[in-house]
Amino acid sequence: MIRKFLQFIYWLLYQPFAWTYDWVAALVSCGGWVNSIMAILPYLPGPNVLELGYGPGHLQLALSQAGRKVAGIDISRQMGKITRRRMGREGQEYRLVNGYAQSLCFPQQTFQQVVATYPSEYIFDPLSLQEIQRVLAPGGQLVILITAWLTGKSICHQLTRLFIPFTKPNSTRNLERMLLPFKEAGLTANFIQVECESTRLLLVLAQSNESNETG
Repeated sequence: MIRKFLQFIYWLLYQPFAWTYDWVAALVSCGGWVNSIMAILPYLPGPNVLELGYGPGHLQLALSQAGRKVAGIDISRQMGKITRRRMGREGQEYRLVNGYAQSLCFPQQTFQQVVATYPSEYIFDPLSLQEIQRVLAPGGQLVILITAWLTGKSICHQLTRLFIPFTKPNSTRNLERMLLPFKEAGLTANFIQVECESTRLLLVLAQSNESNETG
């Protein structure tokens, strides 16, 4: 019941109430969620990067301004409108499509990195992983910001950890099962942790096969 309720809330935030997404994300993260997304830029050297579920477009803009050739796919048309406006205000070109990770409308071996930040369960779907491998260049990498744990000592951080359990620091030993879908898909997957302004980020780095041959 709780899981279904949270999924419904997530759908509301991502679809009809997409205009509130930045505010809610900032509240839950004590203002640190955009900084947490920017912290993964060093893992996306490009030149070609595909973002799954680009949301309000903060990473799209940052990658474009950094000179990457970036594309994005998202199921939310509302998020598409928000991101197009954001990119347009900064004079940046965009390649945004409406669609699903299980059916990527890009040629094979197009991208050096595929990235997803705080994705929902679609990222573990074998069809998603099959498509990701298809569009990755040989030796390319899937970069996923799985979650962020609040480590600060401010009142905001303490209250958030109290009322939102998933923001509490956790042991990766309890999360190893998250790597199984990637390993079963033939990707070499590992966790890394990144410290970022009173937040500890948990990333999954999943390397594609060097040959990456597709049928």
